[in-house]
Amino acid sequence: MSKILKNCLKQLILISKLKNDKVRKHVLKNIGNEEELYKSIKEIIENIKRDNVKLKPAKRKELSKYKKLIKKFDKQNNKAEQKNLIHQSGGLLSTLIPLIISIVDSIS
Repeated sequence: MSKILKNCLKQLILISKLKNDKVRKHVLKNIGNEEELYKSIKEIIENIKRDNVKLKPAKRKELSKYKKLIKKFDKQNNKAEQKNLIHQSGGLLSTLIPLIISIVDSIS
């Protein structure tokens, strides 16, 4: 796990637990180290794409709902576009982050 992901893990956990869309968007908008957050999300996506993260078939199916969004986010290098994709998707973070947290717990 990279240093950036370790730094952002607590924030990602907090964001993933938020159920209210308005609150989640507000937190994402006002978060401090925004650039690191999006880098860590991109790193998570890269690890899933490269099969560095072992997923159960049910979780893979759950992520397949966001397949287009994940590809679009992964191709974007523009931080403003990444931010828009995350804000518009809503459910992507709440699906992605618990997967990674469980993997990180098993590694640590």
